[in-house]
Amino acid sequence: MKRDGVLIGDPPAREVVRVVDLIGPRGGVTYVLVLSCNHWAARRKLPAKTELPCVGCLIEAALREKDAG
Repeated sequence: MKRDGVLIGDPPAREVVRVVDLIGPRGGVTYVLVLSCNHWAARRKLPAKTELPCVGCLIEAALREKDAG
């Protein structure tokens, strides 16, 4: 039985191409990491790696597959 909304697979690794610092009202910093696929990820600390898994790419592929099928 196939269930709707089930994602299969690992998110693909994408390179971080830009970092935007968001400073909150109390001085906390959130880093917005723009990935090479134009999706983004938010982190409280900068990652040690220059590549991150992109959940947005995985979701986009699943939605395309759902629309096609």
